[in-house]
Amino acid sequence: MPILQSYPVHVFCHADLHTTDVQAARGFYGTLLGWDFTQTQLEGQPVHSMGRIDGHAVAGLAQLPPNALEAGMHPSWAPYVHVADAGRTLAAGEKAGGTTVMPPFAVEDFASIAVMMDAAGAAVALFQAGTRIGADIVREPGSMVWFELLTGDRSAAAAYYQSVFSWGTEQDRARQECTLFVGDPALPLAWRYTGGLDDGPPAWLFPAHCGLSISRLPTLTHPCSWPWNWEPGCRRESSRVPWAAWPGCWIRKGRRSVLPRPTERSITEGQP
Repeated sequence: MPILQSYPVHVFCHADLHTTDVQAARGFYGTLLGWDFTQTQLEGQPVHSMGRIDGHAVAGLAQLPPNALEAGMHPSWAPYVHVADAGRTLAAGEKAGGTTVMPPFAVEDFASIAVMMDAAGAAVALFQAGTRIGADIVREPGSMVWFELLTGDRSAAAAYYQSVFSWGTEQDRARQECTLFVGDPALPLAWRYTGGLDDGPPAWLFPAHCGLSISRLPTLTHPCSWPWNWEPGCRRESSRVPWAAWPGCWIRKGRRSVLPRPTERSITEGQP
């Protein structure tokens, strides 16, 4: 299991669930994905729970703060994009029609983080690395594998993210009706495709690599929605949970994986 040492700029590097019920979320993801949790609390900040697998960070859970609710955010996953300068990226987001939800905030010496909403209202977070890089592992069972932006206007969303992160778009060969975000073409394949773009209420969907644990979903959630076969050996489902918005589950059957896992070589090649 490769342990990451860095991320390229403008690649997803972490995710936090902003929720109104952290305890319920811990129970859900702990059962479904096998996460253990550690907790930290900075002065004046809500408790943050870090989901871990074998001691390695995979994603976080945090109480949705009142100011975020007032700004129009709702329980949702916020993917973090690795950036060189969070302040400059926020300025680019505002220029492109987005809104700053949380200005850059130093999390001790770990990182500087910020949150913005895109022009359609979907929250996306920024991660300027310090001593921490974000998630330690990706595309392993129980870890993040992909992000999907739901939006009511794909063209506007594509223009926004091209302006802020220089992401291009291309048609998904596996799902002709869907669009892929494409990052720097010089990056290795494991890092080049940054996420997907699909129709729906403005939100980022967080599909995690569930292995075969999808059998646990019926007892944990409301009935699943949007099930489909992705390609031979893979299947994906999404579930609706009131306090967690749209947690997604990427079900890997057998040995097939949708995107290449970062190997030690691709991690090295992908360093900024």
